[in-house]
Amino acid sequence: MKHIIIFCLIFYTCSLPTEAQNAKRTANMVWVNGGNTKIGLDKGNDNEKPVFETTLMGFWIDVKPVSVGNFRKFIRFNQYITTAEKQGFAMCYDSTTSKWIKVQGANWAYPEGTQKPAAKMDEPVRQISWYDAFAYANWVGKRLPTELEWERALQNTEKLQLAYTEHGLWQWCDNWYFLYSESNYFTAKLNRPKSLRAGRQDAVNRPSLRYALNPEECFYQVGFRCAKDK
Repeated sequence: MKHIIIFCLIFYTCSLPTEAQNAKRTANMVWVNGGNTKIGLDKGNDNEKPVFETTLMGFWIDVKPVSVGNFRKFIRFNQYITTAEKQGFAMCYDSTTSKWIKVQGANWAYPEGTQKPAAKMDEPVRQISWYDAFAYANWVGKRLPTELEWERALQNTEKLQLAYTEHGLWQWCDNWYFLYSESNYFTAKLNRPKSLRAGRQDAVNRPSLRYALNPEECFYQVGFRCAKDK
Protein backbone atom coordinates (compact mmCIF):
# COMPACT_ATOMS: atom_id res chain seq x y z
CA MET A 1 0.00 0.00 0.00
CA LYS A 2 2.85 2.33 0.89
CA HIS A 3 4.49 1.72 -2.47
CA ILE A 4 1.23 2.50 -4.25
CA ILE A 5 0.85 5.81 -2.41
CA ILE A 6 4.45 6.79 -3.21
CA PHE A 7 3.93 5.84 -6.87
CA CYS A 8 0.75 7.92 -7.06
CA LEU A 9 2.49 10.92 -5.50
CA ILE A 10 5.38 10.63 -7.94
CA PHE A 11 2.98 10.27 -10.87
CA TYR A 12 0.94 13.26 -9.77
CA THR A 13 4.03 15.39 -9.22
CA CYS A 14 5.48 14.47 -12.59
CA SER A 15 2.22 15.22 -14.32
CA LEU A 16 2.05 18.79 -13.02
CA PRO A 17 4.57 20.31 -15.43
CA THR A 18 2.82 18.68 -18.38
CA GLU A 19 -0.58 19.99 -17.30
CA ALA A 20 0.89 23.44 -16.72
CA GLN A 21 2.55 23.36 -20.12
CA ASN A 22 -0.68 22.32 -21.80
CA ALA A 23 -2.57 25.10 -20.04
CA LYS A 24 0.06 27.59 -21.19
CA ARG A 25 -0.05 26.34 -24.78
CA THR A 26 -3.83 26.66 -24.93
CA ALA A 27 -4.01 30.07 -23.27
CA ASN A 28 -5.77 32.59 -25.52
CA MET A 29 -7.17 29.72 -27.58
CA VAL A 30 -10.70 28.37 -27.91
CA TRP A 31 -11.72 24.73 -28.19
CA VAL A 32 -13.80 23.74 -31.22
CA ASN A 33 -15.69 20.47 -30.90
CA GLY A 34 -15.32 17.92 -33.66
CA GLY A 35 -18.18 16.39 -35.60
CA ASN A 36 -19.90 16.29 -38.95
CA THR A 37 -19.43 19.54 -40.84
CA LYS A 38 -21.01 20.91 -43.99
CA ILE A 39 -18.39 22.61 -46.13
CA GLY A 40 -19.13 25.17 -48.81
CA LEU A 41 -22.09 27.23 -49.97
CA ASP A 42 -24.32 26.54 -52.98
CA LYS A 43 -25.00 30.25 -53.46
CA GLY A 44 -21.36 31.23 -52.97
CA ASN A 45 -18.49 31.75 -55.38
CA ASP A 46 -17.45 28.96 -57.73
CA ASN A 47 -14.69 27.88 -55.34
CA GLU A 48 -17.23 27.49 -52.49
CA LYS A 49 -19.21 24.73 -54.20
CA PRO A 50 -20.39 22.06 -54.51
CA VAL A 51 -21.26 21.62 -50.84
CA PHE A 52 -20.02 18.44 -49.19
CA GLU A 53 -19.90 16.95 -45.71
CA THR A 54 -16.93 15.69 -43.76
CA THR A 55 -16.06 14.75 -40.19
CA LEU A 56 -13.45 16.68 -38.23
CA MET A 57 -11.74 16.02 -34.92
CA GLY A 58 -11.88 18.64 -32.18
CA PHE A 59 -9.08 21.19 -32.05
CA TRP A 60 -7.83 24.38 -30.42
CA ILE A 61 -7.54 27.62 -32.38
CA ASP A 62 -6.14 31.01 -31.39
CA VAL A 63 -8.78 33.57 -30.46
CA LYS A 64 -6.75 36.31 -32.17
CA PRO A 65 -4.30 36.40 -35.07
CA VAL A 66 -0.62 36.32 -34.11
CA SER A 67 0.47 39.81 -33.10
CA VAL A 68 3.48 41.81 -34.22
CA GLY A 69 4.86 41.63 -30.68
CA ASN A 70 4.72 37.84 -30.47
CA PHE A 71 6.13 37.45 -33.97
CA ARG A 72 8.97 39.78 -33.01
CA LYS A 73 9.95 37.41 -30.16
CA PHE A 74 10.15 34.58 -32.70
CA ILE A 75 12.27 36.73 -35.03
CA ARG A 76 14.74 37.68 -32.28
CA PHE A 77 15.06 34.25 -30.70
CA ASN A 78 15.66 32.45 -33.99
CA GLN A 79 17.37 35.24 -35.94
CA TYR A 80 14.72 34.42 -38.51
CA ILE A 81 14.57 36.32 -41.80
CA THR A 82 11.12 36.46 -43.37
CA THR A 83 10.34 35.91 -47.03
CA ALA A 84 9.54 39.60 -47.56
CA GLU A 85 12.88 40.60 -46.05
CA LYS A 86 14.73 38.14 -48.29
CA GLN A 87 13.04 39.32 -51.47
CA GLY A 88 13.15 42.98 -50.46
CA PHE A 89 9.51 43.82 -51.11
CA ALA A 90 5.91 42.91 -50.33
CA MET A 91 2.50 43.76 -51.77
CA CYS A 92 0.49 46.80 -50.64
CA TYR A 93 -2.79 48.26 -51.84
CA ASP A 94 -2.57 51.51 -53.80
CA SER A 95 -5.82 53.38 -53.24
CA THR A 96 -5.06 55.81 -56.08
CA THR A 97 -4.98 53.04 -58.69
CA SER A 98 -7.08 50.44 -56.80
CA LYS A 99 -4.33 47.91 -57.45
CA TRP A 100 -1.88 45.87 -55.41
CA ILE A 101 1.70 46.99 -56.01
CA LYS A 102 5.19 45.92 -54.95
CA VAL A 103 6.55 48.15 -52.20
CA GLN A 104 10.29 47.99 -51.60
CA GLY A 105 11.16 47.45 -47.94
CA ALA A 106 7.66 46.39 -46.90
CA ASN A 107 7.77 43.51 -44.38
CA TRP A 108 6.34 42.39 -41.04
CA ALA A 109 7.92 45.35 -39.17
CA TYR A 110 6.98 47.96 -41.79
CA PRO A 111 3.93 46.47 -43.51
CA GLU A 112 3.47 49.50 -45.80
CA GLY A 113 7.17 50.15 -46.37
CA THR A 114 9.81 52.08 -44.46
CA GLN A 115 8.32 55.40 -45.54
CA LYS A 116 5.22 54.61 -43.46
CA PRO A 117 4.91 54.04 -39.68
CA ALA A 118 6.21 50.82 -38.15
CA ALA A 119 3.69 48.16 -37.16
CA LYS A 120 2.32 48.42 -33.63
CA MET A 121 3.19 45.57 -31.27
CA ASP A 122 -0.44 44.75 -30.44
CA GLU A 123 -1.78 44.63 -33.99
CA PRO A 124 -1.91 41.51 -36.19
CA VAL A 125 1.34 40.75 -37.98
CA ARG A 126 1.10 41.13 -41.77
CA GLN A 127 3.24 40.64 -44.86
CA ILE A 128 3.75 37.03 -43.79
CA SER A 129 4.38 34.22 -46.25
CA TRP A 130 3.05 30.71 -45.64
CA TYR A 131 6.61 29.62 -44.88
CA ASP A 132 6.93 32.30 -42.20
CA ALA A 133 3.61 31.31 -40.63
CA PHE A 134 4.53 27.62 -40.67
CA ALA A 135 7.91 28.30 -39.02
CA TYR A 136 6.34 30.38 -36.25
CA ALA A 137 3.62 27.82 -35.53
CA ASN A 138 6.20 25.05 -35.28
CA TRP A 139 8.33 27.17 -32.92
CA VAL A 140 5.47 27.68 -30.45
CA GLY A 141 4.51 23.99 -30.55
CA LYS A 142 1.38 24.49 -32.59
CA ARG A 143 0.41 24.28 -36.26
CA LEU A 144 -1.59 26.16 -38.85
CA PRO A 145 -5.31 25.32 -39.02
CA THR A 146 -6.70 23.66 -42.11
CA GLU A 147 -9.32 25.57 -44.05
CA LEU A 148 -11.94 22.97 -43.09
CA GLU A 149 -11.14 23.62 -39.44
CA TRP A 150 -11.45 27.33 -40.10
CA GLU A 151 -14.91 26.85 -41.56
CA ARG A 152 -16.06 24.73 -38.63
CA ALA A 153 -14.61 27.22 -36.15
CA LEU A 154 -16.52 30.08 -37.76
CA GLN A 155 -19.68 27.97 -37.74
CA ASN A 156 -19.40 26.97 -34.10
CA THR A 157 -17.82 29.71 -32.01
CA GLU A 158 -18.37 33.43 -31.57
CA LYS A 159 -15.09 34.00 -29.73
CA LEU A 160 -12.81 34.32 -32.75
CA GLN A 161 -11.59 37.84 -33.40
CA LEU A 162 -10.95 38.23 -37.11
CA ALA A 163 -9.10 41.58 -37.03
CA TYR A 164 -10.57 43.31 -40.03
CA THR A 165 -8.92 46.08 -41.95
CA GLU A 166 -10.30 47.97 -44.90
CA HIS A 167 -9.59 44.92 -47.04
CA GLY A 168 -9.94 42.21 -44.41
CA LEU A 169 -7.23 39.95 -43.01
CA TRP A 170 -6.90 36.69 -44.90
CA GLN A 171 -5.16 34.05 -42.82
CA TRP A 172 -2.97 31.19 -43.95
CA CYS A 173 -4.18 27.60 -43.73
CA ASP A 174 -2.02 24.51 -43.56
CA ASN A 175 -3.40 22.79 -46.65
CA TRP A 176 -2.85 23.19 -50.37
CA TYR A 177 -5.71 24.77 -52.32
CA PHE A 178 -8.16 22.59 -54.26
CA LEU A 179 -11.42 23.20 -56.03
CA TYR A 180 -14.26 21.23 -54.47
CA SER A 181 -15.28 20.13 -57.96
CA GLU A 182 -12.14 18.01 -58.26
CA SER A 183 -12.79 14.29 -58.12
CA ASN A 184 -11.33 13.97 -54.64
CA TYR A 185 -10.72 17.04 -52.48
CA PHE A 186 -8.68 14.94 -50.07
CA THR A 187 -6.22 13.73 -52.70
CA ALA A 188 -2.52 13.89 -51.90
CA LYS A 189 -1.81 15.95 -55.04
CA LEU A 190 0.12 19.11 -54.26
CA ASN A 191 -1.17 22.22 -55.98
CA ARG A 192 0.98 25.32 -55.96
CA PRO A 193 -1.25 27.72 -53.96
CA LYS A 194 -2.02 27.47 -50.26
CA SER A 195 -5.50 28.15 -48.89
CA LEU A 196 -6.51 31.23 -46.89
CA ARG A 197 -9.64 31.95 -44.86
CA ALA A 198 -11.55 34.64 -42.96
CA GLY A 199 -10.57 37.53 -45.20
CA ARG A 200 -13.82 39.44 -45.34
CA GLN A 201 -16.03 41.17 -42.82
CA ASP A 202 -18.92 38.84 -43.63
CA ALA A 203 -16.83 35.73 -42.91
CA VAL A 204 -18.74 35.09 -39.67
CA ASN A 205 -22.02 34.96 -41.59
CA ARG A 206 -20.37 33.26 -44.53
CA PRO A 207 -17.71 30.87 -43.19
CA SER A 208 -17.28 29.27 -46.62
CA LEU A 209 -15.28 32.22 -48.05
CA ARG A 210 -11.91 31.03 -49.33
CA TYR A 211 -8.93 32.32 -51.24
CA ALA A 212 -5.48 31.12 -52.27
CA LEU A 213 -1.96 32.48 -52.75
CA ASN A 214 1.39 30.97 -53.56
CA PRO A 215 3.19 30.14 -50.28
CA GLU A 216 5.97 32.67 -50.89
CA GLU A 217 3.66 35.62 -51.52
CA CYS A 218 3.45 38.41 -48.93
CA PHE A 219 0.47 40.77 -48.87
CA TYR A 220 -0.52 43.54 -46.48
CA GLN A 221 -3.88 41.87 -45.81
CA VAL A 222 -2.42 38.42 -45.06
CA GLY A 223 -1.60 37.21 -41.56
CA PHE A 224 -2.23 34.00 -39.62
CA ARG A 225 -3.16 32.33 -36.38
CA CYS A 226 -2.29 28.92 -34.95
CA ALA A 227 -4.18 25.76 -34.07
CA LYS A 228 -3.39 22.81 -31.85
CA ASP A 229 -4.67 19.26 -31.45
CA LYS A 230 -6.12 18.13 -28.14
